[in-house]
Amino acid sequence: MTSKFKRFNEIKGFLDIEEGKFLHELIIQHCANETILEIGSYCGKSACFLADAAEQVKATFISVDHHRGSEEHQLGQEYHDPEEYDERLNRINTYPSFEKNLDSVSLLHAVIPLISDSISASKIIKNDIGFVFIDGSHTFESAENDFYAWHKKIKKVAFWQFTISMIVRKKEDKHPEQ
Repeated sequence: MTSKFKRFNEIKGFLDIEEGKFLHELIIQHCANETILEIGSYCGKSACFLADAAEQVKATFISVDHHRGSEEHQLGQEYHDPEEYDERLNRINTYPSFEKNLDSVSLLHAVIPLISDSISASKIIKNDIGFVFIDGSHTFESAENDFYAWHKKIKKVAFWQFTISMIVRKKEDKHPEQ
Protein backbone atom coordinates (compact mmCIF):
# COMPACT_ATOMS: atom_id res chain seq x y z
CA MET A 1 0.00 0.00 0.00
CA THR A 2 1.45 3.35 -0.96
CA SER A 3 2.05 5.98 1.69
CA LYS A 4 -0.51 8.32 0.10
CA PHE A 5 -3.22 5.64 0.33
CA LYS A 6 -2.25 5.07 3.97
CA ARG A 7 -2.68 8.82 4.62
CA PHE A 8 -6.05 8.84 2.83
CA ASN A 9 -7.16 5.86 4.92
CA GLU A 10 -6.38 7.72 8.16
CA ILE A 11 -9.07 10.30 7.35
CA LYS A 12 -12.37 9.87 9.15
CA GLY A 13 -14.90 8.10 6.97
CA PHE A 14 -16.49 4.83 6.00
CA LEU A 15 -14.81 3.99 2.68
CA ASP A 16 -12.69 0.86 2.94
CA ILE A 17 -9.15 1.31 1.60
CA GLU A 18 -9.62 -1.47 -0.97
CA GLU A 19 -12.75 0.26 -2.23
CA GLY A 20 -10.84 3.54 -2.46
CA LYS A 21 -8.01 1.93 -4.40
CA PHE A 22 -10.56 0.27 -6.70
CA LEU A 23 -12.23 3.61 -7.49
CA HIS A 24 -8.82 5.25 -7.94
CA GLU A 25 -7.75 2.62 -10.47
CA LEU A 26 -11.03 2.85 -12.42
CA ILE A 27 -10.53 6.58 -12.86
CA ILE A 28 -6.89 6.12 -13.90
CA GLN A 29 -7.85 3.50 -16.49
CA HIS A 30 -11.05 4.98 -17.93
CA CYS A 31 -11.51 8.66 -17.19
CA ALA A 32 -8.74 10.80 -18.69
CA ASN A 33 -10.01 14.33 -19.34
CA GLU A 34 -13.49 13.42 -18.05
CA THR A 35 -15.72 14.92 -15.38
CA ILE A 36 -15.60 12.89 -12.17
CA LEU A 37 -18.48 13.36 -9.74
CA GLU A 38 -18.87 12.31 -6.13
CA ILE A 39 -22.21 12.50 -4.32
CA GLY A 40 -21.63 12.47 -0.57
CA SER A 41 -18.17 13.13 0.81
CA TYR A 42 -18.61 13.30 4.61
CA CYS A 43 -15.13 14.41 5.79
CA GLY A 44 -13.33 13.88 2.48
CA LYS A 45 -11.87 10.37 2.70
CA SER A 46 -13.33 9.19 -0.61
CA ALA A 47 -12.66 12.61 -2.14
CA CYS A 48 -8.93 12.08 -1.55
CA PHE A 49 -8.88 8.86 -3.58
CA LEU A 50 -10.99 10.41 -6.35
CA ALA A 51 -9.18 13.76 -6.47
CA ASP A 52 -5.76 12.12 -6.60
CA ALA A 53 -6.77 9.91 -9.53
CA ALA A 54 -8.56 12.77 -11.32
CA GLU A 55 -5.50 14.97 -11.04
CA GLN A 56 -3.29 12.26 -12.52
CA VAL A 57 -5.48 11.89 -15.62
CA LYS A 58 -6.34 15.59 -16.00
CA ALA A 59 -9.99 15.04 -15.14
CA THR A 60 -12.26 17.58 -13.44
CA PHE A 61 -13.42 16.42 -10.03
CA ILE A 62 -16.62 17.77 -8.46
CA SER A 63 -17.62 16.71 -4.95
CA VAL A 64 -21.28 17.31 -4.06
CA ASP A 65 -22.38 17.28 -0.44
CA HIS A 66 -24.64 19.48 1.68
CA HIS A 67 -22.24 18.78 4.59
CA ARG A 68 -25.11 18.39 7.07
CA GLY A 69 -24.57 14.65 7.54
CA SER A 70 -26.79 11.75 6.58
CA GLU A 71 -29.71 10.60 8.70
CA GLU A 72 -27.45 8.35 10.78
CA HIS A 73 -25.10 11.26 11.66
CA GLN A 74 -27.72 13.40 13.37
CA LEU A 75 -27.95 13.97 17.12
CA GLY A 76 -28.94 10.79 18.92
CA GLN A 77 -28.30 8.55 15.92
CA GLU A 78 -25.92 5.60 15.66
CA TYR A 79 -23.11 7.38 13.78
CA HIS A 80 -23.42 10.83 15.33
CA ASP A 81 -19.96 12.37 15.72
CA PRO A 82 -19.82 15.25 18.19
CA GLU A 83 -16.65 16.53 16.48
CA GLU A 84 -18.72 17.32 13.39
CA TYR A 85 -21.49 19.08 15.29
CA ASP A 86 -21.34 22.87 14.89
CA GLU A 87 -22.82 24.53 17.98
CA ARG A 88 -22.99 27.89 16.20
CA LEU A 89 -25.11 26.44 13.38
CA ASN A 90 -26.89 24.00 15.70
CA ARG A 91 -26.32 21.15 13.23
CA ILE A 92 -23.76 18.81 11.70
CA ASN A 93 -21.25 20.65 9.52
CA THR A 94 -18.64 18.42 7.88
CA TYR A 95 -17.28 21.03 5.46
CA PRO A 96 -14.48 22.29 7.74
CA SER A 97 -13.19 18.71 8.15
CA PHE A 98 -13.59 18.06 4.41
CA GLU A 99 -11.51 21.12 3.55
CA LYS A 100 -8.89 20.48 6.26
CA ASN A 101 -8.46 16.84 5.23
CA LEU A 102 -8.04 17.58 1.53
CA ASP A 103 -5.60 20.36 2.35
CA SER A 104 -3.61 18.03 4.64
CA VAL A 105 -2.85 15.74 1.68
CA SER A 106 -2.32 18.63 -0.76
CA LEU A 107 -5.44 17.89 -2.83
CA LEU A 108 -7.75 20.80 -2.04
CA HIS A 109 -6.79 22.42 -5.35
CA ALA A 110 -7.92 19.27 -7.22
CA VAL A 111 -11.54 19.43 -6.01
CA ILE A 112 -14.47 21.62 -6.93
CA PRO A 113 -16.67 21.40 -3.83
CA LEU A 114 -20.35 21.96 -4.54
CA ILE A 115 -22.25 22.47 -1.30
CA SER A 116 -25.67 21.23 -2.29
CA ASP A 117 -27.98 18.29 -2.00
CA SER A 118 -27.78 15.70 -4.78
CA ILE A 119 -31.08 16.50 -6.48
CA SER A 120 -30.42 20.26 -6.67
CA ALA A 121 -26.88 19.62 -7.96
CA SER A 122 -28.24 17.30 -10.67
CA LYS A 123 -30.22 20.24 -12.06
CA ILE A 124 -27.12 22.40 -12.58
CA ILE A 125 -24.45 19.86 -13.56
CA LYS A 126 -24.55 19.08 -17.26
CA ASN A 127 -24.64 15.68 -18.91
CA ASP A 128 -21.62 13.67 -20.03
CA ILE A 129 -20.24 12.76 -16.63
CA GLY A 130 -17.43 10.27 -17.12
CA PHE A 131 -17.59 8.74 -13.65
CA VAL A 132 -19.92 9.09 -10.68
CA PHE A 133 -19.57 7.66 -7.19
CA ILE A 134 -22.72 7.97 -5.10
CA ASP A 135 -22.47 7.48 -1.35
CA GLY A 136 -24.88 10.08 -0.01
CA SER A 137 -27.98 9.41 2.02
CA HIS A 138 -28.53 5.71 2.68
CA THR A 139 -32.31 5.44 2.75
CA PHE A 140 -33.96 3.51 -0.08
CA GLU A 141 -35.91 6.60 -1.12
CA SER A 142 -32.76 8.75 -1.29
CA ALA A 143 -30.81 6.12 -3.23
CA GLU A 144 -33.68 5.81 -5.69
CA ASN A 145 -33.89 9.60 -6.05
CA ASP A 146 -30.14 9.77 -6.68
CA PHE A 147 -30.41 7.09 -9.34
CA TYR A 148 -33.16 8.90 -11.24
CA ALA A 149 -31.46 12.28 -10.87
CA TRP A 150 -28.12 11.13 -12.30
CA HIS A 151 -28.42 7.99 -14.43
CA LYS A 152 -29.05 9.75 -17.76
CA LYS A 153 -26.10 12.10 -17.24
CA ILE A 154 -23.48 9.35 -16.97
CA LYS A 155 -21.59 8.31 -20.08
CA LYS A 156 -19.05 5.83 -18.69
CA VAL A 157 -18.93 4.52 -15.11
CA ALA A 158 -21.23 4.76 -12.09
CA PHE A 159 -21.05 3.20 -8.64
CA TRP A 160 -23.40 3.41 -5.72
CA GLN A 161 -21.69 2.56 -2.44
CA PHE A 162 -23.53 -0.74 -1.92
CA THR A 163 -22.48 -1.82 -5.43
CA ILE A 164 -18.77 -1.18 -4.98
CA SER A 165 -18.72 -2.95 -1.62
CA MET A 166 -20.15 -6.04 -3.29
CA ILE A 167 -17.65 -5.91 -6.19
CA VAL A 168 -14.60 -5.52 -3.94
CA ARG A 169 -15.74 -8.23 -1.56
CA LYS A 170 -16.49 -10.63 -4.42
CA LYS A 171 -13.02 -9.98 -5.87
CA GLU A 172 -11.45 -10.84 -2.50
CA ASP A 173 -13.65 -13.89 -1.89
CA LYS A 174 -11.54 -17.02 -2.17
CA HIS A 175 -14.55 -19.35 -2.14
CA PRO A 176 -17.30 -17.84 -4.33
CA GLU A 177 -19.33 -21.04 -4.16
CA GLN A 178 -19.98 -20.53 -0.42
